[in-house]
Amino acid sequence: MSKSNVIELSDPDSFTDLLTELLRTGARRLIEQAAEASKYLQEYLNEFCYRFNRRAWEAQLSSRLLNACLIHIQVKLKMV
Repeated sequence: MSKSNVIELSDPDSFTDLLTELLRTGARRLIEQAAEASKYLQEYLNEFCYRFNRRAWEAQLSSRLLNACLIHIQVKLKMV
């Protein structure tokens, strides 16, 4: 059971194969896309939360606006 059919290469970078190159370039591109996507993650989350919260507003917009106008606390400012 100690026999193995795995061939070790002396210099893995010198080995060129069409499939190996395809996998390497695909992996590099995937890593670059993941790094690029992380830049815009917060903006995406902000937009998602806004749209998710907005979905329930439209049906109740007039009643919410009326409640906000009637139930607000009046603030008095001192003139200096």
